[in-house]
Amino acid sequence: ESRYVPEAYLAFGEMFFDEGAQDPTKWDLALAAYRKVLTYPPPHNRVYGYACYKLAWVLQNQGDRAGAIEAFNRAITFSTEYATLSGSAKLGDAARVDIAALEGEPSNATHDDGT
Repeated sequence: ESRYVPEAYLAFGEMFFDEGAQDPTKWDLALAAYRKVLTYPPPHNRVYGYACYKLAWVLQNQGDRAGAIEAFNRAITFSTEYATLSGSAKLGDAARVDIAALEGEPSNATHDDGT
């Protein structure tokens, strides 16, 4: 019943994400943890958008480019719908950059500093 349950699942996702770089068997555990975060809807779940973003990277690392783009788009939608939440704008910007890069349009992919 705690409002911190999504953050707890996010912490597991982050741990398994970090381990996935060395041990690809951890990607499935990260995937499950991030998906569990998404079972708690925003706005009470303030980490929903970030979980979408990290889910996208797990899917990309597993070779699911279409799934990754869909998850990045969910992060963008979150950043637009909940623009008043701290970090939403930066999250949306990062997801847009990453989609552009995945779609092979690096000229459209710029960081906050314009590079």
